[in-house]
Amino acid sequence: DWDGTRAAIRASAEVQHLSTGVVGLDALLGAAPEIALDASFGADGAVGIESLELSGTGLLLWVSGEIGADALGIEWRLSLADLGAVAPVLGGSVAAVGHLTGMPDDPAATARLTLNDALLAGYPVSEARLDADFSGLVTRPAGNVALEGKVAGLPAQAAAELKLEKDDVIRIDELALELASLAAEGAVTLDANRKATGQVSVSVGSLADLAPLIGETLSGTVDASVSLSQDDGGQVVDAWISASGVDLPGVADAKRAELSLQLI
Repeated sequence: DWDGTRAAIRASAEVQHLSTGVVGLDALLGAAPEIALDASFGADGAVGIESLELSGTGLLLWVSGEIGADALGIEWRLSLADLGAVAPVLGGSVAAVGHLTGMPDDPAATARLTLNDALLAGYPVSEARLDADFSGLVTRPAGNVALEGKVAGLPAQAAAELKLEKDDVIRIDELALELASLAAEGAVTLDANRKATGQVSVSVGSLADLAPLIGETLSGTVDASVSLSQDDGGQVVDAWISASGVDLPGVADAKRAELSLQLI
């Protein structure tokens, strides 16, 4: 339809016998995914998407918004029935919502992912949520990610600031992880060859808290630090570990132990 300023289009299609050759994608789309579009196109080049929907065996994607020459406003929703189809180490379903805003050639993005009945390396994950907020997606992405939930019944949260700098350098700042009484923090920089520099410290206030993950009853505390550097282009790892009152029945009993090592 054309009203003199905008042309409208409504279309739908079903693809038969689809096979992309990508196992995970084929599992999500299935052999006969459907796509439906309700959109309009302005004489000034602006595109209005009333609704764009892609549905498959294990996937549902919905998009709506406006794309102009100097502004972008897109809202999207995504549901995946089984994360295991994408990454075998994962399981469960995911629901995600997000927005794209700013300049069309270098937008900003926000997203929230919620996991249901999830598994991570075989451990149950519940009440899990991931939030991400990034700018400069095309030129130089920078932003924050935050994750919270429960792993094997243990409260967990993690956060980091990520930034892609010139020369393909990736900075990870304000890195923080908490899992029961385990806490880690630090900052790491990855160069173009993905060699790392930085420092990470880890402490465990009570090893007994981690029994659901380890599968053994143990006690004690652990403190550790890892220093990452480079020597003549090679990765160097310096680590220090201190343990107190560690007791693993039938295996080890140490009032205090320290270990320093260097890997090159």
